Amino acid sequence: MIRLKELRDERNWSMREAAQFLKKSYTTYVNHEKGYREPNSEDLAAYAKAYGVSIDYLIGRTDNRLPVTSDNHDLKNALRFALFNGADVNITDEMYEEIKRFAAFTAQRDKEKKE
Repeated sequence: MIRLKELRDERNWSMREAAQFLKKSYTTYVNHEKGYREPNSEDLAAYAKAYGVSIDYLIGRTDNRLPVTSDNHDLKNALRFALFNGADVNITDEMYEEIKRFAAFTAQRDKEKKE
């Protein structure tokens, strides 16, 4: 797995901490991260969901981290990781909309600074 280590390092987790968070045995996680064993499709889906990235990103097929989705569930999961370091925080629709408004405000402010 090309990017498991990268995603784990971003969170400052040990391999043991990552395995515990992902509900995988330590040996299984290590084998997947080091490329000794290929994860099955269920493992790939679980890793992608837990880290808030697409399977394509996870396996190195794309540099776009966000999964393509028709709903906001995966985006909220990604926000949970980005803002709360994976803590079990429920991102409500109201919170999600406020985060989007703040991001738009920040982008507009930066654009105005450049002008």
